[in-house]
Amino acid sequence: MDDVSAARDAPEERELSTALARLVVERIAPEELVVFDETAEEYFDDPRKALGAGLRDEPLGFGLDLALLTPFALAVAGQVVQFITDLVAGAVKDEAKPVVASLLRRLLHRPAEASTNVPLTVEQSRRVHEIAVSEGRRLGLAEPTTALLGDAIVGALALAT
Repeated sequence: MDDVSAARDAPEERELSTALARLVVERIAPEELVVFDETAEEYFDDPRKALGAGLRDEPLGFGLDLALLTPFALAVAGQVVQFITDLVAGAVKDEAKPVVASLLRRLLHRPAEASTNVPLTVEQSRRVHEIAVSEGRRLGLAEPTTALLGDAIVGALALAT
């Protein structure tokens, strides 16, 4: 877990990663939404600690097991946002990065109201899935969880566009 997320250094990427991760958590772990903001804050404060806590199935003081997907969704979303930002920015000049971030922000925050579509090609969607699964594996997630996370990220992006 050396380089857990570039998103923690760039406010726009952090915001986009958080929005994408929230969409993923809504789909595959909606019970975590009540602690999503707090978990995201802890993740961005110390990603290694948040990811380490996410791997442990430790019983809480009152007998519940806690293994959150949210920190992993944030880490994977950070890698995917970086890929998409680079992909779109590669088609335009570096000066357009704020425009790209703004477009992604609108797509992730208000998918139904987004006026500009930037649909991913099938190949780009496959690449996003590969990045998500690869990052999930690197973080030590179980194979079924990495596949689910990859599917949810691609699905969230497809619905957003």
